[in-house]
Amino acid sequence: MEDARNLTLGAGAARVETRLEQGDLIAHATGKAAGPALIVIGKRGEAADFAADHPGSNLERVVRAAKVPVLVAARAFRPIASVMLALTAGPRR
Repeated sequence: MEDARNLTLGAGAARVETRLEQGDLIAHATGKAAGPALIVIGKRGEAADFAADHPGSNLERVVRAAKVPVLVAARAFRPIASVMLALTAGPRR
């Protein structure tokens, strides 16, 4: 997280705050805890079977519950080749 903070500040961001929190994942994702501006979550947990190409069990729960943008990070860096944007047509939460 410190490396990401330094890279972001080096790219011109005025203010960067990082936190590693423990507790209920969905409470944090929905802003009930600290009210994040952006959620960064790994595609799979540390204990996941890396042979499988399926997202982790918490990923969908977080994306559905989040009221802020969610950035899904893979373990290894690859240049961005495509982007997915998902929106809901329902009322704002």
